[in-house]
Amino acid sequence: MNSFKRILKFMRPYLPFAILGPLLMLLEVAMDLIQPRLMEKIVDIGLANFDYHYILKTGLMMAAAAVVGVLGGAGCSFFSTLAGVGMGTDLRSRLYSHIQRLSTSDIDRLSTGSLVTRLTNDIIQIQEISIMMLRILVRAPLQIIGSLIMAILISPRLSLILVLLIPLLLLSITIIMRRSFPLFTQVQERIDGINTVTQEALSGVRVIKAFAREEFETERFAKANGTLVKTMEKAATMIAWIHPVMILLLNGGIALALYFGGTLNTQGPLTTGELMAFLNYLMQLLMSLMMVSMVLIRFSRGEASAKRIMEVFDTHPNLRNPAEPKHLSDPQGEILFDKVSFNYGKNEEERDILDSISFTLQAGRTTGIIGTTGSGKSTLVHLLTRLYDVASGRILLDGVDIRELNQEDLRTLITVVPQQAMLFSGTIRENITFGKPEATDSQILEAAEVAQIRDFIDKNAEGLDTVLQQRGVNLSGGQKQRLCIARALLPSPPVLILDDSTSALDAKTAYRLQQALCEKRSRMTTIIIAQRIASIREADSIIVLDDGAVVDMAPHEVLLQRCGLYRDIVRSQEGEGVLHV
Repeated sequence: MNSFKRILKFMRPYLPFAILGPLLMLLEVAMDLIQPRLMEKIVDIGLANFDYHYILKTGLMMAAAAVVGVLGGAGCSFFSTLAGVGMGTDLRSRLYSHIQRLSTSDIDRLSTGSLVTRLTNDIIQIQEISIMMLRILVRAPLQIIGSLIMAILISPRLSLILVLLIPLLLLSITIIMRRSFPLFTQVQERIDGINTVTQEALSGVRVIKAFAREEFETERFAKANGTLVKTMEKAATMIAWIHPVMILLLNGGIALALYFGGTLNTQGPLTTGELMAFLNYLMQLLMSLMMVSMVLIRFSRGEASAKRIMEVFDTHPNLRNPAEPKHLSDPQGEILFDKVSFNYGKNEEERDILDSISFTLQAGRTTGIIGTTGSGKSTLVHLLTRLYDVASGRILLDGVDIRELNQEDLRTLITVVPQQAMLFSGTIRENITFGKPEATDSQILEAAEVAQIRDFIDKNAEGLDTVLQQRGVNLSGGQKQRLCIARALLPSPPVLILDDSTSALDAKTAYRLQQALCEKRSRMTTIIIAQRIASIREADSIIVLDDGAVVDMAPHEVLLQRCGLYRDIVRSQEGEGVLHV
């Protein structure tokens, strides 16, 4: 309940709609309460006296009350929907914005599949239950109270039936809700699993087809889907009891009312019209209780969704901006790693990925980083861009600890081209200008020329307006990488990092790219992480990593003379023809 209360604060901007809707519902309830008494008068006065004029007049009054009630109900539905949908839209936007601010480790913990479920399915649950609450949880209590009062006014003795029925109904609702709430939480978790499997399968569809693993993935999906179905069946079985129980109590109440009401009618205290009106109010009361029970069952599912949404909101980024951040007025791009250690795991006894690493990268120079698999090359990038914080030591940019800079400022100073080329559906122009939307065409084409993708753009009739499909599936791997490099070059950052982002380029294209970068980077510090010696041999210096430690740092020729590991890497690539262009 507490989670849902916290969610309701998003209803504040739509409070006028949330108030107007229930007010119109008051009109519908009032009309519903009037009609049984009008029917009573038709039976006891009109029919008893054969007064057809009175029957017509009272019947028209009933019809008018019905029309007014319908208009009130329609107005309530309209404004309640506006309030619920508006709240859901704001909630989704705020949740998405909050997720964008979470650290990489926070997103890893929550999982992308689960976050997708919370942004979609969970918020839809909240939206729907909010609309139901504005309509039914306002209508039902008023109708219950009004029907109870009217029934007591007709026959206090007959109203004692309700003393038996209402506690039984409330007890049934309480038992079902307590048992169904954990099941609804499990249902949402199973939907997380479905989304995760689906997301992995769709993003890796080429790998799946390449290894002919379609059947395996189908079975994997079927297993996740089967688990969801079983959990939903348990929840549905529990909910299935609510309707028969309600109908049993409703029919039992009507039977008792007919029996005792008939007795009172024959003895004189209760007229036929009053008995009909009492039965009508009894049905209104019990039907309202049924509606409340159904809303409360839905609410238990909504509360499960609310808890999952608030779990995200309560996750505060473990990487925060300093209270008084420093600013680099004239960034040069000098980088210092000072005894930096890091570990992705939470277990302090686990071996460090980086172990007390120290080195300096001079501003405006190019540094290559090479090493064995798992030596920590990409981890250096994660730490430098502060996707993670160092476990110990410090990283300085132009003499300032990067933890003393705003993360947004830091990431405008350091641009990374990641290993996996990430493009968005849209045009080439939109992808290249992602980090600098205001760039002119001449600036875009200049960056494209340096990235060796200008020829490809010129060959397309639409040029920069060539449309790319999702993730750039209509491009080759090398074209995607070069577009990503152009995107990184466009803002002219002080520090450019190429994280093995030329792996799909042939040796000649990679060489031309390297030469173009040399001509452009008058004040740009460039870090090239690579597996191939050809990509970094022209760098001013090369860092050799092994098992989380710096083995050596020097230019290519010097490393050949004094670093055994580097020589081994060079010799392993000599036969592949990748050392020379």
